[in-house]
Order: sequence, then C-alpha cells, then structure tokens
Amino acid sequence: ARWWLDTEGPGLIAELTKRTLSEKELEEISGLIEKLGDESFEEREKAETALRKMGAKIIPLLRNARTSPDLEIRNRSQKTLEAIEMDKTPPLSAITVRLMALRKPKGGPEAIIAYMPFADDEGMVEELQTALNVMAYDGGKPNPALLKGLKDAKNPSRRAAAAQALCAGPLTEEVMKLVRLALADKDPVVRAKTALALASAKEPEAVPVLIKLVEEGPVEQ
Repeated sequence: ARWWLDTEGPGLIAELTKRTLSEKELEEISGLIEKLGDESFEEREKAETALRKMGAKIIPLLRNARTSPDLEIRNRSQKTLEAIEMDKTPPLSAITVRLMALRKPKGGPEAIIAYMPFADDEGMVEELQTALNVMAYDGGKPNPALLKGLKDAKNPSRRAAAAQALCAGPLTEEVMKLVRLALADKDPVVRAKTALALASAKEPEAVPVLIKLVEEGPVEQ
C-alpha cells in the first residue's frame, strides 16, 4: 500500500525530470561536443573534461556524437562515453513509465516529451511512446504538450514522439493538419515513425510517404 501511494503523479514525474536536461544545458553540451573537434588541443581537452563532469544524463548525446563526420569528435565522444558509463547512475525503470501510463499523472505528457532525447535505448523509447500515446488526448483534444513537441526544431526525437501520439487518437482534419507537418519533416526518422504510426491507424495518407521512404529513409527503419 505504501509503495502504491508513493507512485502518485509527482513522484513519477520526478523520476523523468531529474534525468532531463534544460534547453540551456542542451545548448551548452552541444557546444562542448563541437569543441571536441576544435583546432586547439587545449580547447579539446577542456571540453572533454567538462563533459565528463556532467554525468550519465549526457550519454545519449555522446552516443549521437559518435556518428559525427569529424574523427576527433567521434573518438573523444567515445572516450568520454566510456569514462561516464563506468560510473553510471541507475537508468530509468520501465516500471516507472508503465505506472505513468496507468495513473496518467498531470504533466505526464510534458515530462515524457522533454525526456525523449535522453532515452538511452530503443526499448525505453517504446515504453515512453506507449505511455505518451495513452495520455495524448484530453476530452478528445490533443494535449498541448504534443503541439509544443511537434514544433521543437532542435530535437527530432520530440517531434517524432508528439506526431506518433497524435496518430493514436481521433484523426480529425485538425489533427491531420498537424500530422502532415511531421510527414514532411526534414528528418527522415521523424517522417518514418509518423508514417508507420499513421499506417497503423489505417490512414491512406501514410502510403506515399512510406513508399518514398523505402528509397531514402533510414536503413534500420
């Protein structure tokens, strides 16, 4: 009974928010990652040291940096990642996310969308998406957090999550206008995830996008 009471909304939200970076922190980390490839050896060393001190919350960003076209950034990101993972904090539990889907706490959609860039494996991304889909609509209308997430120009993972959640509800013309924005997104992963979610809802507009993605979309999709 005590455990059940402790899983009320605020506690569940806190588990996500303490693992979520602010927009200011995101910009700072992106700048430091770019400096890993700086012409100055001293600047590269300073950036690497600063990143190591930031801990496990930046692991997903470092993993993405390993695909950088800059060899120095790739190598130093990998080195920093290995150092942080040796002293890693416990990951977010899937149980926490499933409880959010069950209890639908106030602020849940906002917390999930904010956390999406920091989900460190595909299994957790799926758990978060399932929970977000459950909380996507309030009285038949999209949660405002989805509209905000769909317009997040810097984070494709947030746009993709918001678009997929929109596809989980009633596809009114108003909702379809929003979904079409994601179907035309500059990021192919956003387009792919949106089109697949739309296809699952048996919406014909997904078909031409999926056909196009066979040619130009992400290989893993």
